[in-house]
Amino acid sequence: MAKRHVLRGVESGSAVAELGAYCSFVDEHGNALLWLQRIDSIGVNGVHAVVVASVFVRVQMVRIQRTYDLLITRHSLSATENGKRPRLESSVIFHGRRGSLEMDLWHEEARFRGAVCPVFFSRSGEVIVLPGEFPKRSHTHHGCGVLHKLPSLPSVASWIACAGL
Repeated sequence: MAKRHVLRGVESGSAVAELGAYCSFVDEHGNALLWLQRIDSIGVNGVHAVVVASVFVRVQMVRIQRTYDLLITRHSLSATENGKRPRLESSVIFHGRRGSLEMDLWHEEARFRGAVCPVFFSRSGEVIVLPGEFPKRSHTHHGCGVLHKLPSLPSVASWIACAGL
C-alpha cells in the first residue's frame, strides 16, 4: 500500500447492558480485512484496530436496549490522473432503522450472542433482508469478550454482540 492512496478505517466499539455501538470494516464481499494495527487499551471499550485498504465496506451498528440501527456503506477512491488526489466515493448498501431483537443478550440469553441478529421491517411491515453475505458474517461485542471483525470474521449476529449487541 506504500506510495498509494488508501482508505483508513478505525474499528471501535463500546457497550453496556442498555446500549452499545460498534463500527468495523470488511472487504466488498463481507470477508474480514487484516488490521494494520491492533490497539490495546486499559479499558475494553473504545478503539480496537486500524485497517487500510483501497476499498472497504463499513458496518456500523448502534443498539438502545433491544432496538438496533444498522448502516452498511461501501467506500472507495476514484481513479486519478497525473498524481492528483483521488475523491472518496461512498454509497449506502443497507440502512436498517429501528430493527428489533427481543432477547436480552447481556443476561439470560447471553449464550445466543453471535448466533442471532435483529429483524428490520419496511414501512409496510415486511421483513427487510440484509444484502449478500452480511447476515452470515458478523456480530459480538459486549464490553468485550469480543468476536471482532478484524482480523477474523465471526457474523451481523457477531456485530450485534459487539455493540453489546
